[in-house]
Amino acid sequence: MTAPLTRLKDIYRLDVFLRPNSKAPAYLDCPKVIRDAVHGKAPRVKLFSLKGLIAYSWPLLLGFSLFLAMIYTRVINSDSVQGSVIVFLLSVVLTSVAMIFGLTIEQNRVYAQQKELFAAFEANPDLYRDEILKAAVSKLPSVDFYGKHATNLDNSKIGRYEAEIIEGFRQLGIRQEVTVANRGRPFLIHQYQLKELGWGKWENGDSKNYTLDIAILWPERRIKYNVEIDDPSHAHRLQKDIRRDEILTERGWFIRRLNHNFLANEEKKANAPKEITGIVYFFAKYADDESLDWIAWLQAKMFNVRLKIENQ
Repeated sequence: MTAPLTRLKDIYRLDVFLRPNSKAPAYLDCPKVIRDAVHGKAPRVKLFSLKGLIAYSWPLLLGFSLFLAMIYTRVINSDSVQGSVIVFLLSVVLTSVAMIFGLTIEQNRVYAQQKELFAAFEANPDLYRDEILKAAVSKLPSVDFYGKHATNLDNSKIGRYEAEIIEGFRQLGIRQEVTVANRGRPFLIHQYQLKELGWGKWENGDSKNYTLDIAILWPERRIKYNVEIDDPSHAHRLQKDIRRDEILTERGWFIRRLNHNFLANEEKKANAPKEITGIVYFFAKYADDESLDWIAWLQAKMFNVRLKIENQ
């Protein structure tokens, strides 16, 4: 039986190299929660702040309060606008208190449970290696699965090396698509625009949102891998690329940058898709299947709310 393309010991020893600079191992561009897991550190256990709880729950309590106000208006006293307003306000207050109280109890329970479990993981990382990685993958944010394929109308172009790398993935079973869906397998989208960033457009109509050269997506497993084909112009915008990669890894992306000098080597160009595919499957095996549906959309919105709160 042959060994898998990417093994845990390869990643742990920092022996997986995909970059032109062999001193920079592949795992360094993983999301932070994955980098920590490689070193045996379990994900950070966090308690919601009161502000966070309110930010998460206000749409639900507002809707419930409006529902009660409508019931009062239609059933109890259809002519009393003032009464409806009072019922609405009381419902907001009482529902908020009840919901925050319930969520606080539940999050304290989960926090205590995870804290004890993660402490055991970190005390015995070799024993719990698989559990640490599983916990890390489960913490990857469910964002950026609602992007779009940038077409020729969006000034999208495909270069020679992009086409060859995409063909390399196709031969490995990662086919090219133009939409995100639950396909039960990883797939790639060329020129994938991250609409969830919500950065609007420039004056000339171009999107301010990042557009990824190649995005490998596996929605059910919450795996997102970005492969960038860097031409010589990237040497003059290093800081911008670094900032971009920081934002994407924070959003749960794995990133690999391959420059033209690296891809000019036929052997390296042929091996890159194999090793990237190996990493995709390596981490995907630690994820439970979870359909991309309205719950994933809600999780994405919650992630954005939390990020705004933390950055204030």
